[in-house]
Amino acid sequence: MKIKLAVLGACAALLAGGYAGYGALMKERCQGWLARAEALSGDGFYSAAISEITLYFSSNRCRGRSDPDALSLLARARVHVPLPENAHLAQGLSLSKIGLSLQEDADRSLDMATAFAARGSWREARSAALKAARPHRGVQASGDIAKTDDIRTRAGLIALGASTALGDADGVAHALGLLQEGGASDFQWALVRQIVSNGGAVFDHVAGLLPPARGDYGPLVGILSGDRAGEVPPGYTARIALALSLDDLSAAASLLTAMGRDRLAAALLDQPSRALSGPLLTRLARFYWQTGAYDALADGFLERAHLGTMPAEVHLIACLARRVTARACDTGFDAADYERRHGLYAAGRWQAVLDSLGTEPFSPAVTLDAIGAMGSLADQSGVVLQLRATLLSAIGEAALARGYLRRAGLFGMGKAVDTLRPGTPAAIDCSGDDRAACIRDLLRQDPGDLTLWRAGLDAGMMPTAEQVDLLRDVSPDEATLWRITTARTMMLRDMTDEDAAGALSLLRPVLRAGPAEPYPYLLAATGFAYFGDHTALYNQLSEAVRAAPDSTVAVLRLALGLYEKNPDIAPHALVTWWSGLTWLEMSVRGRQETGADATMPVRKRLVRERLALLAGYAGDRQDDDLSEAVYEALLQIEPRDHIALNNLAYLLLRRGGDLSRAAGMAAQAVTLMPGQSEYQSTLRDIEAALEETETPAA
Repeated sequence: MKIKLAVLGACAALLAGGYAGYGALMKERCQGWLARAEALSGDGFYSAAISEITLYFSSNRCRGRSDPDALSLLARARVHVPLPENAHLAQGLSLSKIGLSLQEDADRSLDMATAFAARGSWREARSAALKAARPHRGVQASGDIAKTDDIRTRAGLIALGASTALGDADGVAHALGLLQEGGASDFQWALVRQIVSNGGAVFDHVAGLLPPARGDYGPLVGILSGDRAGEVPPGYTARIALALSLDDLSAAASLLTAMGRDRLAAALLDQPSRALSGPLLTRLARFYWQTGAYDALADGFLERAHLGTMPAEVHLIACLARRVTARACDTGFDAADYERRHGLYAAGRWQAVLDSLGTEPFSPAVTLDAIGAMGSLADQSGVVLQLRATLLSAIGEAALARGYLRRAGLFGMGKAVDTLRPGTPAAIDCSGDDRAACIRDLLRQDPGDLTLWRAGLDAGMMPTAEQVDLLRDVSPDEATLWRITTARTMMLRDMTDEDAAGALSLLRPVLRAGPAEPYPYLLAATGFAYFGDHTALYNQLSEAVRAAPDSTVAVLRLALGLYEKNPDIAPHALVTWWSGLTWLEMSVRGRQETGADATMPVRKRLVRERLALLAGYAGDRQDDDLSEAVYEALLQIEPRDHIALNNLAYLLLRRGGDLSRAAGMAAQAVTLMPGQSEYQSTLRDIEAALEETETPAA
């Protein structure tokens, strides 16, 4: 027995020793994962760092005192690793439960602040700058102190300039606080001193808080502090640029861009032999692109010295410049390296866009679909937004293009670039009687020509189901043309619930874009009529008139057609629609043509003319309910309308309505037009009917 116990004791000791050894090994691994994550993040390999942190959290033995460090690393790295649309939300919720949050992209906020300042939108510029400088809990680890200081300094300079322009002393004091926290350089304080001195007596108490001036930065400080017309001596820009640190360069370039001095900003940044940061190279590339310096981008720009990796947006700009100069779009984008830095999602999306631009023949649809797959990544690049707008405009998607161009304008890139268009469409040689048939024949030769498709549909071409499928295949997913065509095909056949619902689903993205043509709204109105949603129906008819007042007659005809096909549309509703749409047309025309609504008599006359046409239609169809509703509406507009008075009186007589009211209206019509024998006859008939009702039965 004693021997057995001894053996068991030895085994237990051996196991305990093994367990302790395993624990020490796991502790070493946990520390190694965190150390590698810190090193990788410091070198810019944020996605690889996240992989190491994931290994750390995958082991229960790693959990403990190091958790805050690991979470801080994760929060910092995720800023640089974009995720699909909903993934950031899920991750943000997980971090918020433990008191941490993902950083927002401060560089993007600074870009917005710079763009607002360039437009003189000082309140918006200050708001965006302060947003960029906003601290985030749990992310102030040592690896990002330099970047945080740089952001605060740049944000503080923009906020200072904006507050000075707004005359806001408190805003100036807050901006100075940001500069002190960011550890502003001698150059930046010299610049601040000059800006504050330009602010007038209201800022005198602030000037005493500034550190003593050091260094002499000459004309550059004068220009940056508000001298928009100031010039620099020959050779000065290159000399001062080399003397400035990267942080100073960043601050100076931001302010110069905000002041509209883009050329001077570019001159400061144009240092081919100096390793610049990714944001600075992106700013320089954008300037070259906006000014048409395509050769400078296409020849050697990607080979410039740089810190970290060359930004994907710079690769895109260089690719576009090469296309403009008739060269191959081969930028040498290293997707594997980019993946280690910014993740598989970002690397794959950027690679897809670059690949699409490198294919021959070039297909706008393929590139637009690649951009669409980028999701929120596309919204963070002014160049991508500009490219998207240009390509959409080239295939006739004007409404979508306008929306993206407005958003690109926030980055200072609000103009389409004609040189990016995939070529001028050839003239359509179909001048005969059957233009639609001619275009259909041309489409058999080139089914991918979206301009040809649009011309054919405008000419009344009725595509087959196979042709609709073909149009869908050659169109970018967000395009409206294939959606409108497919929806129309669904509605022209014997529509089912599934057809109507499918058509409305296809049209929703089109309607959100606010098209300038009426047709999508009319199709949507037809779908809503099918489901009996008359409020939505009328809203779509109204949008059609707002988009194109010249289409009002077509809109009224559609309303009439829907009334004929849908018995649940009441006559008074149709009359209200006709009146309301006509009033709306006149209002829109007045704003477009004269800057004010048309005069009331003109508007009333047109409404009465339109309602008179509707009354004639009702009479031809012997639709007494509609006739009565029309005449009632006419009398609301003009109580002395003798035609409406007589006709409504006669209608009440024939339908056994209120004879007393009918007699009063008939008498008023005779008074207004005493020589009209028809009116006198109506009055006599009504009076006779009244006598019969008043005479007691024998």
